[in-house]
Amino acid sequence: MNVAGAGNELGNIVTRRTAAGLTLYSIFETPDSAADNTNQAIAGTANYNRVYEAIGTVTSDTAPPLISWRNYEIYHGPLGARYDRIFPVTTVDAGGRVYAYWSDGNHIDYKADATGTGWDPAAAPGQLVNPTGVNTAIMPWAQGGAAGIADVVFYGAAGGKGAQPSPQDDPNNTWNAYFAQTVNGGASYTVTTASDHVIHKGPICIDGLNCNLSTPARDRTLLDFFQVSIDPTNGAADISYADDHAAPGSAVLYFTRQCTGTSATTGAALVNDCVPPPPPAPLPQGTTCPGPQVVDFSGDAPNNYPGGLGENIDKLDVVNAFFKTPSSSTLSVTLTIKNLAAPPPPPNLVSAFWTVYWTYKGTTYYVQATSNGPVITYTDGTYDGSFNTTNAITGSFNPGPNGTIVFTVPRADVGNPPDKATLTNTFADTHGSFTVMGGGVYYTSAADRGPDSGYGASYTIGKCNK
Repeated sequence: MNVAGAGNELGNIVTRRTAAGLTLYSIFETPDSAADNTNQAIAGTANYNRVYEAIGTVTSDTAPPLISWRNYEIYHGPLGARYDRIFPVTTVDAGGRVYAYWSDGNHIDYKADATGTGWDPAAAPGQLVNPTGVNTAIMPWAQGGAAGIADVVFYGAAGGKGAQPSPQDDPNNTWNAYFAQTVNGGASYTVTTASDHVIHKGPICIDGLNCNLSTPARDRTLLDFFQVSIDPTNGAADISYADDHAAPGSAVLYFTRQCTGTSATTGAALVNDCVPPPPPAPLPQGTTCPGPQVVDFSGDAPNNYPGGLGENIDKLDVVNAFFKTPSSSTLSVTLTIKNLAAPPPPPNLVSAFWTVYWTYKGTTYYVQATSNGPVITYTDGTYDGSFNTTNAITGSFNPGPNGTIVFTVPRADVGNPPDKATLTNTFADTHGSFTVMGGGVYYTSAADRGPDSGYGASYTIGKCNK
């Protein structure tokens, strides 16, 4: 039998720059000994009971840099103890004090040292006090603040038995995100609940890909998405975490912010800035008569396409759209754009699509203008997630501020709606594209949509104007 060994468990890496230079700090865990490493490989276990701080001194900033590493043992726990309830984490405060955190499954263990080089591996770690009812605690993450201050977050569960060797696998666990803080260099911690609701029910598998290889697969829904950072403007903790309470098995990212308590950057009391943001401005409303039926905010067409810098694409910024009835056989559709022109610029677009949509008798129809190099073409058709062209139609392209594209649409192309028929679900959108002389592709993501959600007002043919 060829046994490679159980290996070790890596944590994070942080840096600290001072006048003396750049220092790196990393944390990791190992088996008890070489023999234990071999024996655990045979047994298929990963009971890492020794915790180390690796300190790297950057001796040259040349490329590649020269780094001198030395390992310091933080804690040597009893043989068989398992501290890789993912992951060990280290952080450094502004005064250079080093903090280490890891989980034994039931608690978050911690130690601190003035430099990270003076640990006593025989000294037992402290344990964060679990909130009432919590008997399982895993996945710590930490961020250092001012001298003597560090913030820590972790997942904690109540409801289960907290039984070793795998308290995190109890199906009766109910989980929350918790926040702990020390302001005295790790001598003591306050612990509070960070999430305002239960974020997960049941097990949390922490065995990586082995979760997926199990039969049946074990619940790895929350993965390893958990982090705390410190707002440099006021020292509040910003926490992000995975949460599947609304749709078990399908996690989304949640964010919460420390509102009161102690600032990690000043040590003073936080001024509560957790006030609800002002409600968004109501969407512009179109009117059936006299129109325009579609109205949109101006300045909401950011260049988020590959290569874009987020600047507004004025030539794709929908302002409004309105319908008219010029004759018994045609409709007129006018689309107004903030500053109409064919791309480029911006340099990441070659061309564009400008489209207006509506629904009649359950079918969605559209009119569209496309810039193909110097030529503008106009088409109509049906839309079912794809553009199904019916015919080329006539139109005019009137560039400049509040420029317009005017389409003349044969009613025969769009379901033959008679006078007094109602066109519903009106809206418009624009797309960047790479069409040249009639061929190419376009971005499926709209540069702008008017209105931003929902639809504009309906239009009754011939009722308002001709």
